[in-house]
Amino acid sequence: MKTDTEFAADKEARHWCEVISRCGNVSALDIDDILAPHDKLAATEPGRALDVPVQGRILHNAAVTRPAIGVLTDDREITPSYVVTLAALAIEKGCGIIAITSKDTSGLEAYGIRTECVGGTCTPEAIDQVKRLWGIELVI
Repeated sequence: MKTDTEFAADKEARHWCEVISRCGNVSALDIDDILAPHDKLAATEPGRALDVPVQGRILHNAAVTRPAIGVLTDDREITPSYVVTLAALAIEKGCGIIAITSKDTSGLEAYGIRTECVGGTCTPEAIDQVKRLWGIELVI
């Protein structure tokens, strides 16, 4: 069990506490349609990749020091209490959470949880590839 000082110094634990703090009962407004005319990079359809020049900054690194738990989100209702449960699991077990979905979005992105969209269906091969990339020990 970590002391308060160790917990406060743990960058990953602080991340999951921030996720928990975003889990209110009020849903965010979708303002993409309002902003689209003013955003040159806005996608016209969800889930499409944009060809954006790389500026030399990596947005996501595969976890090399912590194990991760994969969460299949297809056919699952994403509620704030579900997100709090996942974040609490990540804090308790000292791991990361990676959402895996066959849809364009998992519903967990708004909370800051990494999502891997495998497209089509969540086949065992696609899930295995995501497991190897992110060091996922368990898929639930």
